[in-house]
Amino acid sequence: MEFILLITALLPAILLWIYFWKKDTKKEPTSWLMKAFLWGIAICFPVVLMEYGISYVLFGESGEPSSLFGTTVKAFLEAALPEEAFKLLALWIVLRKNPYFDEHFDGIVYAVCIGLGFAALENINYVIAVH
Repeated sequence: MEFILLITALLPAILLWIYFWKKDTKKEPTSWLMKAFLWGIAICFPVVLMEYGISYVLFGESGEPSSLFGTTVKAFLEAALPEEAFKLLALWIVLRKNPYFDEHFDGIVYAVCIGLGFAALENINYVIAVH
């Protein structure tokens, strides 16, 4: 049963990766795509730490907002800002010395791999938490 849940959590990332890989006319090396995917996974850990820190600063020990405005602030400052900032950092790390980054679409492909790595670990986390 756990194997099926794991596959279900990973399937969207795998299917989207295949879709974008097929759209790339000048294929990127798989090793570089895996590097981007792994960077997407790796950034999850500092993002979680930053989110907990921001939550503590904004909402104290409870970590929960008490109003609609607080919930909106939490969504943007605690979730969106750290996640997207770290994805951008990972993209910069992957692309800065990448000799295969020679087309505009390559940036999209590498950004997708980073985002899918992040999403895959996030999906696994949700499946484990719910199950």
